Amino acid sequence: MRKMRSTRPSPVVPTVEESAMTMAQMMEIMRALQENVEASRVEQAKMHEDLVPSQARNEELSKVTEELRQALHKQRGRATDEEVTPSSPPRVFPMPFAQAITDR
Repeated sequence: MRKMRSTRPSPVVPTVEESAMTMAQMMEIMRALQENVEASRVEQAKMHEDLVPSQARNEELSKVTEELRQALHKQRGRATDEEVTPSSPPRVFPMPFAQAITDR
């Protein structure tokens, strides 16, 4: 039996029109990607502008925190150096019931 030849174009090999359409689609995709990259750069620049003052504020807060930590450390050091008298006499606890019986 003889095989009949197909006059249809092969689905594997694109025609000239299909190739041109594919190139047009690729160009559109490339343009869209370039626009996205540019938008991302603009957004990144804005974020950087917001980040600079935030970093300065963070450094300022770190300095204040360190100063407070040192002041607290000095205050605690003075409190242990000085004889601190309790504001009330030490509490005397009553003897437990079992201990009182044992002592008799």
